[in-house]
Amino acid sequence: MDTQARHNLVISGIGSAAGGTYQNLNVQGVAKVHGDVDCVLCLVEGVVEVNGNVKVQTMHIRGKAKIRGHVLGEDVKVDGELTIAGNCEAEKFDVAGGFVIDGLLNAGQISIRLHGRAKVREIGGEQIRVEGGPRFGLFKRGRTLSVDSVEGDDVYLEYTKARAVRGNKVNIGPGCEIDLVEYRTDFQQAKEAKITSSQRV
Repeated sequence: MDTQARHNLVISGIGSAAGGTYQNLNVQGVAKVHGDVDCVLCLVEGVVEVNGNVKVQTMHIRGKAKIRGHVLGEDVKVDGELTIAGNCEAEKFDVAGGFVIDGLLNAGQISIRLHGRAKVREIGGEQIRVEGGPRFGLFKRGRTLSVDSVEGDDVYLEYTKARAVRGNKVNIGPGCEIDLVEYRTDFQQAKEAKITSSQRV
């Protein structure tokens, strides 16, 4: 990524800005960005809405982010809530909170710690780990991942509802409801997990 002649965009308090090519996008407060964003570092402490696509090397959200397009990044980290209208593609995807991705989530390493509802159409990656979920009765229904299909090399899931899970090594933990599991070398299932069918392929 060419970083020459890039300027920083800093929004403090409540504000809005045009999309564009930036070195750093730093939001502290509430911000709306109109158009596509291409930046090296995106740091949000608060709430941001981007009406476009986001291309970024490192994104760290502490709060809430809504992207009305696709996200292409190397390292995406979220502590809070993330909404993406399109697809999300990254080397690393790390979320502690809740998220909704209308399209596909594709990343080499995926780590999800559920502190709210999460929904995505499909997940693909090498190492996929979903954990957390309900620990106490009042939150029992609030922390689940809903996904049509999950496909990876090494897959560990908790509190996930999926139509199909495919992988080399698949470990289905507590709170899961899976229609079909297809694995190549290793399959483990927690007693609390509900799986309709599993098969080695």
